Amino acid sequence: MTCRAWLTLAALGLTTGCTGIRGVPETLPDSNVVGVYRVHARDAAGKERRFRLLLFAELPDQLHGEVLSPLGSTEMIVDGGNGRLAVTLVDEGVAFTGIARRADMQRILGVSMTLGELVRGLLTGASPADGSQRVERDASTAVGLPKRIRIEADGGGLLLELKRFRPMRFPAAGLATGSPPDGVEIRPLDELGS
Repeated sequence: MTCRAWLTLAALGLTTGCTGIRGVPETLPDSNVVGVYRVHARDAAGKERRFRLLLFAELPDQLHGEVLSPLGSTEMIVDGGNGRLAVTLVDEGVAFTGIARRADMQRILGVSMTLGELVRGLLTGASPADGSQRVERDASTAVGLPKRIRIEADGGGLLLELKRFRPMRFPAAGLATGSPPDGVEIRPLDELGS
């Protein structure tokens, strides 16, 4: 898998967090916050990548993730909602957009889930009905961002561990629409490699 694919996979951050982490409250907030996660992504060959991720998710299929550099700047933005997905490579000033089909999610993220299945897995721990992915979620609330989540499939997997919550700097209404930010070159989602 290319670095771009790993960044994309991490950005949608399909997995884990820890209970008892210093700074993580026992009661998780409902909205108007993003989770700051440490993401461990592993491909079928055992190659692992680690990233920090800002994550916002809301049912039924709204998702916004930002992969952060070691210095804290945003490297990649993944924004999904209304059945659409936009993957923006910030340094390149280009966004790949289109309908979030299961085949695209598999190619780009390494998980064969619809956008709605991914968000349900993150927020409730539900695994896809076809059994293709296994979701293990640890959270103190029935619905909401998890303290820890792991998604396993085809020898690869994702693990997200919550480090802290951070207030949103902008209204949630502008997030998770499947649209790229203003001022970037737009290309079809099909052109984004795996």
